Amino acid sequence: MEISEFIEYVKRYRHEFVGIARHYFHDEHEVEDAVQDTLIRLWMARKRIEPPERFREYGAIATRNVCLDKIRGRHGYHLVEVDWAEGKTSGPTPQSMLEESENERLMQQCMKGLPAKYKELIQMRNGEGLSYKDMANLIGSTESSVRGMVAKARAMLITQFNERRKK
Repeated sequence: MEISEFIEYVKRYRHEFVGIARHYFHDEHEVEDAVQDTLIRLWMARKRIEPPERFREYGAIATRNVCLDKIRGRHGYHLVEVDWAEGKTSGPTPQSMLEESENERLMQQCMKGLPAKYKELIQMRNGEGLSYKDMANLIGSTESSVRGMVAKARAMLITQFNERRKK
């Protein structure tokens, strides 16, 4: 998709993306931020939007996912379980929070080491929350093929993660 075509689709459908974002946010600044983030995601994924006429559909899905990501990030809460029989809480300890932070850092390093094809698949599935069917449509493949490629990408991540943790 060329830049002129992308701009035309943005002009045509931006107001719909704004409408979707307004369902999640009441503050116009947050709505605009969400739509801008959506447009950035769409621009980065423009080569995978096939056929280009499905821009509206992918934009709507991306807008919803961006809004949900922003809401999750804003709240940043942890669930705390209480064992009523013993009166103990099982919330995050400083040690567990440090381990989680270290694991996230390691996973980011592992993602950087993946081939671009697999990195994009993991990002579409886990980062953008796309279904296997939507992913297959984007890359022009079958759903079962996408499932296999995502499984292979995850296996590669797990292997790299375990190797780095041993160091």
